[in-house]
Amino acid sequence: MRTIRRAKSVANVVARLADAQHPTTRQPIFGTFRDLLCFAAALGFEESRRVPLGKDTDDFVDRRPLENSDSTIDLMYLLALATTRNVDILRDESEEEVSLIFEEYANGGLEILAEWLKEKPEDINGEKAILKALCERNYLAQNGRSLQAVAGEVSF
Repeated sequence: MRTIRRAKSVANVVARLADAQHPTTRQPIFGTFRDLLCFAAALGFEESRRVPLGKDTDDFVDRRPLENSDSTIDLMYLLALATTRNVDILRDESEEEVSLIFEEYANGGLEILAEWLKEKPEDINGEKAILKALCERNYLAQNGRSLQAVAGEVSF
């Protein structure tokens, strides 16, 4: 696998969610860039938001953390297979296409996360904005509980 890139336009989202320390936990919301990448790619896929990267990109996640995570590699191939519906995507010579599909869904997911963060600008850290959006879109069942109660059960 190669290094996965992201659009520079979502740099602030990445910094806010996977770099900045939460004041309570002293940890970022997403423990690693890889965790954020996988969440964003799955969200982009689920929302059918596959956004090609333009020329203005940065490296996002180096190939080494990807190669050291079987679950990440599995997710990359799963999304590529679901997208192409062609088993040939699982061949070694299709790695570049797999990487491209994955980073395009991740780019779409990061755009969605940026929109969710804008919907709740008073949430400096972003976790309430994400949880609220996940509940509103039925990705996460609130079952009459407060957002704070739901937050206690979720880790990214």
